[in-house]
Amino acid sequence: VLFVGFPYKLKGVDILIKAFKKIAHNYPEWKLKILGWYPDPQELKKSIDGHPQIYHHPPVKYNEMPEHMGSCAILVLPSRSEAMGRVLVEAMAAGKPRIGSNVDGIPTVINDGVDGLLFESENVDDLSGKLDKLMGNPDLRHKLGKAGEMRAKQEFSKENYIENLTIFYNNVLGVQAEMK
Repeated sequence: VLFVGFPYKLKGVDILIKAFKKIAHNYPEWKLKILGWYPDPQELKKSIDGHPQIYHHPPVKYNEMPEHMGSCAILVLPSRSEAMGRVLVEAMAAGKPRIGSNVDGIPTVINDGVDGLLFESENVDDLSGKLDKLMGNPDLRHKLGKAGEMRAKQEFSKENYIENLTIFYNNVLGVQAEMK
């Protein structure tokens, strides 16, 4: 299970650690990798509390991220607040099943039950239930990952990006032209 990001509280790392600890004993072969920079590593270390299945990986350069993304089985973004969560789109493109909190822009990139799972923000029990559901079901992981990958190819292609950006700029310029 992979988490990428910082800061600790805003991104909900504490929620993820608590949720993972609740079910980790059922999955002794699974690990939780927390990848990111934390200015106060003691807070993170205290939360992990020596759990043998949870570890912190220091931040990596952007070109190293595909290796980490590619080797995970599930990506989780348990943010308390999030505009969209680019890491969710990256995981989608990599064909990885994703779990995200049902807050702000996250539901715009996760269709719950279709290409990922959403949980109630800050709800440790809900997140541990979603983790349990995916960790225990390789077929569901594959199904959600494949659906996400297909969605990424359709909605987040370079062509779609350019088209949407052009529409946006045309709308902005049209509004400004009318105001003059």
